[in-house]
Amino acid sequence: TQAGATSNTAATGTNARMRVIIVGNQAGSAAGLQATAPVTIRGLVVDGFSRGIQLSAGSDGSKVMGTFVGVDRTGYEARANHGSGILVNARDVRIGSAARADRNLVSANDSAGISLGIAARAAIVQGNLIGTGRDGTSPLGNGADGVFVTGSREHLIGGEHAGQGNVIAFNRGNGVSLLSI
Repeated sequence: TQAGATSNTAATGTNARMRVIIVGNQAGSAAGLQATAPVTIRGLVVDGFSRGIQLSAGSDGSKVMGTFVGVDRTGYEARANHGSGILVNARDVRIGSAARADRNLVSANDSAGISLGIAARAAIVQGNLIGTGRDGTSPLGNGADGVFVTGSREHLIGGEHAGQGNVIAFNRGNGVSLLSI
């Protein structure tokens, strides 16, 4: 954490204040963060990379919580990752949750906001803003789908209870796409 950073407490949008920013304008084809072991990523801004966050084989059980991916720290200016904002090829990954503090902002990436790859299994995507500005209503869409799923493998996107739904809007592709293999 960094002094002055705060988690989201807003019911709509996010009022989180981010202080740790990882910028990849000169990183070439690198991911902003690539995990090959279980990790919790919380309270960061990740922008300007080939892929913002990549959860690869071995990072089963990882979590991405309260993070901005593809935007600046204000949550209103595009700072696209050139591929997907979050790319998952691991099992039992959680991206956001019903808790307000866990809400991610995944917007303005050149490809899908969140991609659940062929090796991903049992991912949970809940409570996020995907394709909007920090207020949850301003357009800041991803360049493809909000959530792209390759070969559905028991994933849960949204849910039945308060706070589990994602706001998915303004993306150039579909809100959620399922590619059967």
